Amino acid sequence: MPWLKTLDSSVAAVNQGGRRKGAACIYLETWHDDIEEFLELKQNTGDHARRTHNLNIANWVPDLFMKRVENNWQWSLFDPKKVPHLTDLFGEEFEKAYIEAEEAELYERQVDAQGPLPKDDADIGRNRKWLDDV
Repeated sequence: MPWLKTLDSSVAAVNQGGRRKGAACIYLETWHDDIEEFLELKQNTGDHARRTHNLNIANWVPDLFMKRVENNWQWSLFDPKKVPHLTDLFGEEFEKAYIEAEEAELYERQVDAQGPLPKDDADIGRNRKWLDDV
């Protein structure tokens, strides 16, 4: 996602007349094959060249994903070039098209819907464990 680093630098350069910093928000769908890399963009650890500290990021999560989390089922990640129609769909239409794409094995890979960060792993690494669990 190197193009996001360019956008991040552009946002940092905007200062709106010295009154406030520039702002931008980038959204990505949960079924996108780059979702894991996308979610790491705001972390403070690892390679600084892979971080975007000036961008806000958001993840659109469909109901189907949450159903799969509840049932501990697999979640398929797709290349948007193979399923361009998914971007414009939501609700039942999205679910139908997503499942059809899965059945046609158009996915790049499948992951555990409850991953990539199980609750216990998140709690183990927290500074303020004594407050409550995640």
